[in-house]
Amino acid sequence: MNFDLICLQELQVSANNPNFDQWTREWNAPAPWTIHLGILLSPRLSFVDTSDDYEGRTLFATVRLASHDIRIANIYAPAKLHLRRPFFDNLTLDSLRFVSTDFLIGDWNAFPDPETDRISDKPHNPQKTSWNRLSPILTQHLDAAQLGSSATYYTFTSASHNTRTRIDHIFASCQYSEHSFNTSCHPYSHTDHTLLSLTISPPSYSRPLLP
Repeated sequence: MNFDLICLQELQVSANNPNFDQWTREWNAPAPWTIHLGILLSPRLSFVDTSDDYEGRTLFATVRLASHDIRIANIYAPAKLHLRRPFFDNLTLDSLRFVSTDFLIGDWNAFPDPETDRISDKPHNPQKTSWNRLSPILTQHLDAAQLGSSATYYTFTSASHNTRTRIDHIFASCQYSEHSFNTSCHPYSHTDHTLLSLTISPPSYSRPLLP
């Protein structure tokens, strides 16, 4: 697949024996890693800087496209509710670090609307909601992947619970509100997640009356 930017989550890397160097050689381009996350770039982009925080569950990167720098945060939230809630609380306490980010991406194990982002035989338990703890860092961002989809989509399937949910997200800064978004999902047989793809196009160019 031809992507400029790839964000990976839930790598399940052994902290004692990570394969970061090998994976970077196989990718044949710079790639930062944590035991939970990875970011891969196409050759036409480059990293300005990278860093990670929150025990490797958040990977920050500044990516340069031509002369333009793009700041992204790749986030993998804990699957267990009792761990995810304090994780979101910590992100919120550090909200200034996120509201200025161009793109917030990742597997957040949470969804904004139980009515539209979830299909299950069992009713949703409001006591298991965690999205409200994450929403403060999203106030300056658009749900770009949802805006770019013409139909309802789900990114995770739990066969054991017969449930489908939209827990993988791509949010874009409101400064991209004039851009066009096009979303697609790509299933894989060896994972219970689908690959979430977003194409971003700038507004159409209009020749100014005065150059």
